[in-house]
Order: sequence, then C-alpha cells, then structure tokens
Amino acid sequence: MNTPFHTVFLAATSAIPALVAAYAPAQAAEHQTQPALELVQRVTPDFAGKVAFKIDQQSKQPVIASEGEQLLITAGNVRECVRAYGYYLRKLARVHFSWNGDNTSAARFILPEAPITVPETLPINYAYNYCTLSYTATHWNRDKWEQEVDRLALSGYTHVLVTAGLEVVWTNFLREIGYPSGKIEKFIPNPAYAAWWNMGNLEGEGGPVSPVIIKNEAQLGRFLVKRMRQLGMEPVLQGYVGFLPHDMPADKITGRIIPQGKWCRFYNRPAVLQPTAEDFPRLARLWYKHLEKVYGYKGKYFGGDLFHEGGNTGGTPLTPAAQAVQGAMLKAAPGSTWLIQAWG
Repeated sequence: MNTPFHTVFLAATSAIPALVAAYAPAQAAEHQTQPALELVQRVTPDFAGKVAFKIDQQSKQPVIASEGEQLLITAGNVRECVRAYGYYLRKLARVHFSWNGDNTSAARFILPEAPITVPETLPINYAYNYCTLSYTATHWNRDKWEQEVDRLALSGYTHVLVTAGLEVVWTNFLREIGYPSGKIEKFIPNPAYAAWWNMGNLEGEGGPVSPVIIKNEAQLGRFLVKRMRQLGMEPVLQGYVGFLPHDMPADKITGRIIPQGKWCRFYNRPAVLQPTAEDFPRLARLWYKHLEKVYGYKGKYFGGDLFHEGGNTGGTPLTPAAQAVQGAMLKAAPGSTWLIQAWG
C-alpha cells in the first residue's frame, strides 16, 4: 500500500527534534573539552592529536585510560580533565614544570596498561596572595601569564587572584563619584606597588603610570579572567571594602570617612569609608558595575581586606562592618563568596 506523502513527511519531521536532542549534548561536550585540547597543543605540542577528553558529569574522580592509540581522560568537568592531564604528565610522562623552566620537550608519550584513577583533591585550591603579583609577576606579559595559567590548571588550582586591570576600575569608579580628574593619576601606583595598594597600605607610589601600561593591564586582566573560566577555574576579583583616596573630598560622600594615616611611616594609606555609612551601598554598587565592565564577568569570588597591617578602625564595630561589605557584595553578585586573607 502506498503511504501518503504527508504521513511520511510528518514521520520524518517528528524525528528531527530527537536527532537535535541527541546531537546537542555531544556538541556541548565537545565544546567543553576544546580548551583542554588547546592546552595540550600549547604545553605538549608533540602530543596534540594523541589525547582525548570526555566529560562525564557522574564521574567523581578522573580516569586516565587508553583507547586505541589515544590517551583518553574522563572527568566530571574540564577543570578536572586538565588536572588529570597534569597528573599524567608528572607521573607517566615525567614532566617537570617550574617558573625557571620545564622539560616538556623530553616528555614521552606513554599509554597506561590499565585505567588509572586520579586521586581526589581539595574542593578549593587557591593561588596567590597580593604580594606575589607585585614581588614576582609585575613584568609578566600575556605569553608568560598564559604559561602560568596552564601550569595552575595542570596542578589542580581552582581559584586564582586577578588584580591586573584594577587601574581602569579605579579610574572609572573615581570619576563617577566625583574625585577630581587631575588627582586620579596620582592615586594609581606603579604595578610593582599595586599589591600594597590593593591591601590598603599605600597609594600612588611609583606613579604616575603611563596610559599604555594601564591599558595593557586591563587587557591582561580580561584575558586572564576569560582563560581561567575556559579552563574551569574561578578568578578572584577585588571586592569593595570602602577604600577611597586619602584626600577624598568629604562633600562627595555621605558618611564617615576614616583616615588611615601612614604605612611604614612613609606612605599615605587610602582612607576607608565606614562600611555602615549611608553611602557605602551606592559606592559598592558603582564599584561592581565598573569591575564587570573591565573584566567582562560579574564574578563569584572577591578579595579585599579591611584595616590591614595596623589600619585604624576608628572604633568601627567590625561585625556590622563585615556584614555591610558582604551584603553589598551579595547584592552585586548573588551567591558570591568573600575571600579574606588578611594578616596582622
């Protein structure tokens, strides 16, 4: 019996959604593993095409196995895939990584005789305090940072502090709250001093900073955030804890501004707007707005320490102050976490 054309057509078209539904997860999984494949090309170009990754969201621990002539790594997400590849390179290929060099050119491609389950790691492995980024990484360019992010991912780091780009965040933030334009460049320090600026210990040291450096830092920061997220890591951005230039005009702000005096007897410290002040939520909202514009990402984890190394609390009740800082943070990025790393 001849089947009517419209019946055949309906049967064919009704199968299309099922085909799309079957194709979409495979396409999504391939998209997820692409950053890991690109990392293999960068770190061990001789192994490109010999390594495959598979995302299995039910996987609790990564597994390294062989599939034909390929190395197959299966894990719950791209970050764990890359961590497992780092484990493979260290344990089987005998690769050593360091800031002073590595031996990837001598790596041997070895397929495991039996599947290897990679040991579990901590849920949060955090990299850097502020000082590292000025003591060690001040003059790192994009290529150097790309290598560093790859090393961090291969080593299983999950959260990484990013401060490059804060120069532009501060510039735009201060302009909007009415700080005199001619003074903004005097507030921003050279990147070699930026760690202590971000901790609230000094301002403007080694400046004024050239517009080229400021632009490059912003481009670098945006690149770092994007690359870390591609590899499944969370960048830790700078939250707003109340810092203002030490000479911020009081008529621009509603609330108590607490002078912080000198740090190490020589450096002007930024002042602190009391977090319980009326204007704090407004300033925090503006800060997070400009932070997102610079990095292209709202953020989930934020650093920022108050009254660092001898700061003056001015009698501020610390619990309400911390609640105000975190409250503004949560309003800007619901579900976010404040990462505190202060010392005395």
